[in-house]
Amino acid sequence: MNNKIIGLILLFIIAGGCLENLEKLRDTDVPVLNVKITMAKENNGTMVIGGIEAYAEDMPKSRAPLYDQFPEKFPAVYADIVQNVSKISYQVGKNYEGPGTYNLTIGIEDNLTKTMPVAIMVKAIDKEGNAIDMQGMRFNWSTEVQSKNFK
Repeated sequence: MNNKIIGLILLFIIAGGCLENLEKLRDTDVPVLNVKITMAKENNGTMVIGGIEAYAEDMPKSRAPLYDQFPEKFPAVYADIVQNVSKISYQVGKNYEGPGTYNLTIGIEDNLTKTMPVAIMVKAIDKEGNAIDMQGMRFNWSTEVQSKNFK
């Protein structure tokens, strides 16, 4: 009987500690980059990157996309973030459905230095899986929208 009571008390103590840590994890904000990519089409029908617009925000860790997101098929639009020649983001891609706007929320890994600029690298991938256009944009970490047009 005493062993059961001691076991229950230990279970409550352990469960309480786990729940406390889960609450801390849920309440922690992490940086993400919201990227809007404008896709266009050349006269010959080839997809091209027309522009990139981005802004940063902090998002609760429980809602942040802290994993790679791959499209279901090609053609596709991909983006990732580089700082100091190292990839610091999870790779995000979406199926290409034609010219228009593609909104991506990119989760950042732990090694971001907010006082240094990052590069947003965007790739257009054709139906065979080949990169047919690649554009980059320098981004100074900010909640203000920054943009660059290419076409």
